Amino acid sequence: MQLLFKVFLSLHIATAGTALLAGLVSMVSAKGKPVHRLTGKIFFWGMVGVFISSLYMSLAKYNWFLLCIGFFSFYLTCSGYIALKSKIEQQAANVRLLHTLICLGGLLSGVSMLGIAIMLFWSGSMFGTVPAVFGLISIALSVRDHGVMNGKVNLKQVWLRSHAFRMAAAFAATLTAFVVVNIQIEQQWILWLVPAFVVIPITKRMLLKYNVN
Repeated sequence: MQLLFKVFLSLHIATAGTALLAGLVSMVSAKGKPVHRLTGKIFFWGMVGVFISSLYMSLAKYNWFLLCIGFFSFYLTCSGYIALKSKIEQQAANVRLLHTLICLGGLLSGVSMLGIAIMLFWSGSMFGTVPAVFGLISIALSVRDHGVMNGKVNLKQVWLRSHAFRMAAAFAATLTAFVVVNIQIEQQWILWLVPAFVVIPITKRMLLKYNVN
């Protein structure tokens, strides 16, 4: 059992490092070009490895918060990736089914994190801020995705906006993991939120170049 855990831990470290480096290159490279597409795919599969490994480790250690975070980051990655297919296959039944499953996963992850936040706040821990923020984001995005699928939300170039922000948020998740593991402060919950508040505004600024608001 201990050996198996070490195997998954090694997989987690390797795939997380790969996703972090590939995501960084993908973010700074010219969008739509070969380098961006290649590193984007590497990032996606790196995040798949991160999800699989974190799924086992969190269940083995009964760490429900990290389990929810794993599902949340995977939801962001999948919804960002599937946005590209939606551009091409908007009416395809298989794409719509996949969209629905992804939205459901994001919604359940968000609700679970809110439950964890309530328990942490009840015990007097400010760390409850982390699952509260991530939970609300996950719920809001999944509801918005459902609205887009059913034509209830009309955003300019919605596929590009969704792809960019979801992948940027997923990259922020890998950056967050790197930061919280290597930096220790008294109010550790702050470190969980800083990467997202840095990466997302940068992404929004980048989108302005493509006339996407």
